[in-house]
Formats: sequence, C-alpha cells, structure tokens
Amino acid sequence: MRTTGRLAAMFLACVLVEIATAAPPGTFTSLTLQKQAPEVGWSPVPDAQTYDVVGGDLGLLRSSGSSFTATVLGCLAPRTAETSVNFANTPAPGEAFWILVRGDNAEGNGTYDSMGTGQLASRDAGINASSLSCGYQAVCGDAYCTNGESCTSCPADCGFCGCTFDSECQPASCCNPTSCITIWEPQSCGGGGCGDGCWICLSACVCDGGQCTALF
Repeated sequence: MRTTGRLAAMFLACVLVEIATAAPPGTFTSLTLQKQAPEVGWSPVPDAQTYDVVGGDLGLLRSSGSSFTATVLGCLAPRTAETSVNFANTPAPGEAFWILVRGDNAEGNGTYDSMGTGQLASRDAGINASSLSCGYQAVCGDAYCTNGESCTSCPADCGFCGCTFDSECQPASCCNPTSCITIWEPQSCGGGGCGDGCWICLSACVCDGGQCTALF
C-alpha cells in the first residue's frame, strides 16, 4: 500500500507540473537585420511553435507618443515556423521601421514585449488593435480560436458548441445511431449500407450538462 500511495503521489505531481507549465511563449531576446540576405532573424523563443512578425513606422511611433496602433504597416509573417523572414524594404532618408516578433503555441499568442530597460509599457494591446497586425483577421480553419471566432462561427478552430435544450441534439450517425451530437455538428456517415438492422437503438437524444446524451 505504501508503494501504491507513493506512485499515485508521483503521478499527481507530474500532472500538476504539466498543467502549471502550459502557457503561451515568453519574450524574445534578440532581433537582427542581415544586410546580405536581406532578412530579419531572431533567436528561438522557448515553447514557441510558430511566430508572428509585424512591422511599422518608427518615426510615427515617436511622434505619436509610442502609440503602436496607428503605426503598424503590416504583418511580415503570420504563424511562421521559421526564425527569419525576408525584409527588403528600405525606408526613405530620415525615416525608419520598427520590427517585432512574438512566439505562439497551442496555449495562445506570446508577447511582442522584450522587457528591456528601455521599454516603458507593454506593446501587445496597441499592436493587436491594429487592423494590419498579424492575426487581426481571423482565418477559420487555421487551428487557432482567435479574434472573435467562436464555436458558432468557426467550430473547426474553437470546437463545437455545447447544447442547452434537448431540441439541439440529434442522433450522431445516419444509420443505427447509438450516440448523440449537437444539431450544428456535421454528421460523418461512412459509405455502404446500414447493415441488417438496429441491435441497440436509442430512444431519444437529450441535453445533459451541456452535452448531448443518448437514452436507450
């Protein structure tokens, strides 16, 4: 019994550590412009699966009092798995660009903040508010539930909505159903016939705690 208890405690500790460490990526530490390529490169961000790279007008950023929203010029690379992007634009004399990177993973978007001594406030809210920033326009089917997407507008990214009423449930297959799904979840019926009859037939589909459940 002692050994069993010890193993259970170790398993619980592992689960707790895994849950506690699941989070969006942190800050990036370096960003360089390679003159020969030309390209912008950065060091890998721990826990990042992809990266968003955004750029803007540095002169306008200074004159606006560090308002990033109005200075974003565009997204250089959305959700790229690389650690560099091509950047051949040349600013006019007396002007300059700013470029920032954030890491992303399954837990969400990271941050454009570097947390350097010269940074006075977070950049994220201002950049995200721009219609030209990376990910502002939600793309249904990109596996990320972001920017106003929901289980109603994009179940492919956000998952299917649960039910509230029994009328929102339906049998889960076309032939001889044995389970239930919500009415907005598409059916997935295999090819061929339905077989010789129903060996377990459900009598109704009901909504139980937000999930469609079959009654037999």
